[in-house]
Amino acid sequence: MTDSSNAKRALQRLARGTDADWRHCIDLASDAVENISVAAQFLDANGRQRLESAVERAAEAGDEQRLDEGRRALTAFENYQRSAASDHFHRGHDTDLRGPAICPNNE
Repeated sequence: MTDSSNAKRALQRLARGTDADWRHCIDLASDAVENISVAAQFLDANGRQRLESAVERAAEAGDEQRLDEGRRALTAFENYQRSAASDHFHRGHDTDLRGPAICPNNE
């Protein structure tokens, strides 16, 4: 008879998917970082949550290579999302770009 903590861990592993699933998720995320359109599709398909779980699984498994890849991908996705949410297209803080000529000799 198994104790309840072992049974709970087994159920959690089952709920999170197979080893191939989390490895594949990290591989997909690493590839998606190279292409913003693919990254957006990955994130739209609940990829961030799946990647966070996959990174946890990599840590549990001691798979340092995939753990590093997964963490790098998470950081890249965080940066993409932060950039997309920020206001990069503001007015320029009232700077008059029609001001004096840059080259005074070029009148």
